[in-house]
Amino acid sequence: MHHVKGYIRHLRIKMAKFISAPQKSTKEIDLVKPLNPLIAKTYGTGEGGEDYGQALKELNKLRTDACCRTLDKHDSSLDLICRYYGQFASIVSKLSIDKIKVLFTWMDAFDKSSLFRRPKKQSDSSAGFEKACVLFNIASLHSQIASIQNFDSNDGLEKAAKHFQLSAGIYSHLKDQINFYVSQVKTTDMEPELLACMSGIMVAQAQECYFKKAVMDKMKSTIIAKVAHQASVNYATALQLSQEANARDTVPKEWYSLIAAKTPYFNAEAEYHQSQVCKESSRFGEEIARLQHATELVEAAHNRGGMVINFKDTAAKIKRNYDDARKDNDCLYYEKVPSRDKLQAIGKAVLAKPKSSPMFAKFSG
Repeated sequence: MHHVKGYIRHLRIKMAKFISAPQKSTKEIDLVKPLNPLIAKTYGTGEGGEDYGQALKELNKLRTDACCRTLDKHDSSLDLICRYYGQFASIVSKLSIDKIKVLFTWMDAFDKSSLFRRPKKQSDSSAGFEKACVLFNIASLHSQIASIQNFDSNDGLEKAAKHFQLSAGIYSHLKDQINFYVSQVKTTDMEPELLACMSGIMVAQAQECYFKKAVMDKMKSTIIAKVAHQASVNYATALQLSQEANARDTVPKEWYSLIAAKTPYFNAEAEYHQSQVCKESSRFGEEIARLQHATELVEAAHNRGGMVINFKDTAAKIKRNYDDARKDNDCLYYEKVPSRDKLQAIGKAVLAKPKSSPMFAKFSG
């Protein structure tokens, strides 16, 4: 345990850092001029056509407000962009928008693709492409809103978990359906591998919120251990996805460091809380073995995460419990400390999953 103090001193950055995804950017376009003739042809120039013409002007302004300006990380911004998506999906379902020349141009959200000979932007005249890009931004905004919540309150944790799961659901949907929305993907941010990675990260972060809530609510140690173990599994999955083709060259290094560090960190938390179960059950040898393993895992988290994340409190907590458990066992209980491979696996509690918003009944349309 002597090495714990050594690496604690080198940790600086606050724990509970969360990843929020960037948004794609686009420029203003004129939907009114090219669509007016189609409206007149479809509905005539009578009252119905006039109503659609006004709706088209409102849609054009809504797109500018929702897609061409920086949105605050707030539910009102989410309402705005969701309203544009809903109205756009509604109007294109009634008009053959793919048959006219409305060119939608969107930038790569990560804007790193030129380094790997991929275009920074993609232009397409299909309504599906526009819908996919807007959905991407809705997912990103969900993650941004989640990441600024108060993680020291129950309400903040619940809201963050909700938004992370909604973000994951949209990214997962795009991953599965991107070829339906657009015939060819040219920017890396819309590649299925990267979308899968982003969905995985958001699920892991939602599970982390549930872990923090379980600790805050002082739930039983056996439950907290399972929630933490599942968080570790989620982060391990996200880490693996970040190494897939079309993802590994785009995922920011700080993202990689964070999820790489959190994988063993939450495993350490699981072992620590399971050690408390052992203590309550008078299994003192197993308690020590789990605290030993937790110490190794926290150190591994530090080695992976470097200066990205702070494990000081967790490391100190584990060391303090280890020292007390070792002292008591040496003086009172004399139990044999089992090897790690003799420890029973900790169960998992799956609380976070990708979720679909009821607002997107037209996902497939």
